Amino acid sequence: MWGRVRGAGEALTRRAVAGTMGDVAAALDSVRPAAPDAAHAAAHDERRWVRDALDGDARAFRRIVEAHHRHLYLMAVRLLGHPEDARDVVQDSFAKAYVSLARYDGNHRLTTWLHRIALNGCRDFLKSAKRRERAAGDDPVLERADERPDPEEALERGRRAERLHTALAELRPSYREALVLKDLQGLSYRDMKAITGTPITALKIRVVRARKRLRAALEEAP
Repeated sequence: MWGRVRGAGEALTRRAVAGTMGDVAAALDSVRPAAPDAAHAAAHDERRWVRDALDGDARAFRRIVEAHHRHLYLMAVRLLGHPEDARDVVQDSFAKAYVSLARYDGNHRLTTWLHRIALNGCRDFLKSAKRRERAAGDDPVLERADERPDPEEALERGRRAERLHTALAELRPSYREALVLKDLQGLSYRDMKAITGTPITALKIRVVRARKRLRAALEEAP
């Protein structure tokens, strides 16, 4: 099957350039976060979705987006600290995944492949001028109290979120990635290795050190 998938790559790219990406953009605009159970679609369903998407079925790619959007968005917002930035990175990641779909060989789970694309997108964003502009601008985490029914509760939740965001931001990037993927995304070390390209032993060390430093930072926070 995957030989056929790879052979369809040029046709897929031509369709994307010719306007099929408009259908994908519509899918991204209309997507609703999937329920946790739906985010882990059966492997045989995902293989069928990939095959159908390569044949030009935009609805098949919409199913891929719906199944994985929530997890990729949560990873991105935890790494970037701002919902709008996370949405931009995730949308761009799905667009890249669509154009590169023929290169998905099925050796890893589809969610692993998509996480790798989105993680690289987060890394690129953190290096970009846009990120530097954001850092000098508004606070990305603290929510306005008057936007919630209970202002005091909203303010306290905002403060906790701000402390967590600040503590995560102070970790070195490799530690932050490992902690987010393991403790917040709930991924296995095997998946983390496939996503980051880092040996499992090194990932375990990073997670232990990241937990220790995050705990210390949160305890010191006012």
